[in-house]
Amino acid sequence: MPIDMLTLRPLGEERWAWVLHTASGIQSAESPLAAVPRPAAGTRVRLLLPGNWVTNAVVVISAKSPRLIAQALPFALEESIAEDVEQVRIAHGTRAADGSVQARVVNRARLDALLAELKAQDIEADAIFSEMDAIPQPHEGWVLLPLADAVLMRSAEEAMSVEATWLQEVLAAEAAVHVIDVPGAAAVVAEIPAGCALTREPAPQGAWVWLHQHLREAAAIDFLAGQGRGKAWGESLRPWAIPVALAASIVVAQLGLMLLQTQQAKQHTQAMQAEIERVAREAAPEVKRWVNPLSQLRQMAKSGGGASTAAGEFLPLLAALSPAMNAQPAVRLGNVRYQSGTQPGAKAGKSGANSSGMLDVQLTAPDAAALDAVQSVFKSQRGWQVELSGLRAEAGQAEARLRLKEIGG
Repeated sequence: MPIDMLTLRPLGEERWAWVLHTASGIQSAESPLAAVPRPAAGTRVRLLLPGNWVTNAVVVISAKSPRLIAQALPFALEESIAEDVEQVRIAHGTRAADGSVQARVVNRARLDALLAELKAQDIEADAIFSEMDAIPQPHEGWVLLPLADAVLMRSAEEAMSVEATWLQEVLAAEAAVHVIDVPGAAAVVAEIPAGCALTREPAPQGAWVWLHQHLREAAAIDFLAGQGRGKAWGESLRPWAIPVALAASIVVAQLGLMLLQTQQAKQHTQAMQAEIERVAREAAPEVKRWVNPLSQLRQMAKSGGGASTAAGEFLPLLAALSPAMNAQPAVRLGNVRYQSGTQPGAKAGKSGANSSGMLDVQLTAPDAAALDAVQSVFKSQRGWQVELSGLRAEAGQAEARLRLKEIGG
């Protein structure tokens, strides 16, 4: 028997859109939160966040366990989001076969304020999703859902919330465009460039009911990650109260360990950034001030600056090593040396076996398995020559040198 469902979405100025789906039918309206029908016991409550509140991102993570993925995500997303990672809440999906992970990022203070507003009205959410996750992902072209103040857009690679007047800039002249034909959609259709392959899907009950009906939780990413109220099954857990309490004490201990590991990983990243800057200074001594060494070297390589050759060879190696190191927080980075592939006296632009440089780094870890894990990341990929040499393991510490070189390109 389907359970009752309440879907809520903030509109601003203390107004909310809501859809209550029960056995007797579907009700929907926009009202202050105090006027939203109070759900009966067992009703599942879902919160939809506005699309422009949430950043959608895809990153490649070498780690496979959920714990290591959660640890590596803040560092992998650091350059993709405008806010500090301490100020945001990150939710992620499962890791794909190619190592890619879908992530959703929202401002933590804004989300906490929203939950506090709900709690003040005795409403608790079982799950929190971006409304973008209710828009189906097309194989080609775009799906558009017009709202009162924005248009939700999703393609195979992107998801965004834009004003209708921006459609002329975003959509190509021959794009396939599928519009959810809610009341008021005609004004949005008028902004679609001529020549687009336009199809329309009727949605007579409006945008909020359509979002409610098309949100597939199995394919969406929940910011609560199963930590909601769980009223529908909470009663069945009472006989397990004592085992759950024991498990909770273990979890608390594990959380303490995870916090320690996260802090160590952050220190490790800072040490790595310092080493990157040191190598950058050696590659381009004419630069007096380094703010973001990777970005500066990349810009110098594009503009043909003094260090363009060294940066052009050094950056791909360093960029390839960074995710492998972030996925193994226990591994420490020591001395980094870079040997350019262009030999003295060789002409610029001449290709051959010596045209690719080599990155030589010193690694330390609690055991040899962690060092092997870093090496195995490159062994499983084509186009890399990797060598782990001088391995020594004693007194709970392993040490080796890793030499990395790009081949075949």
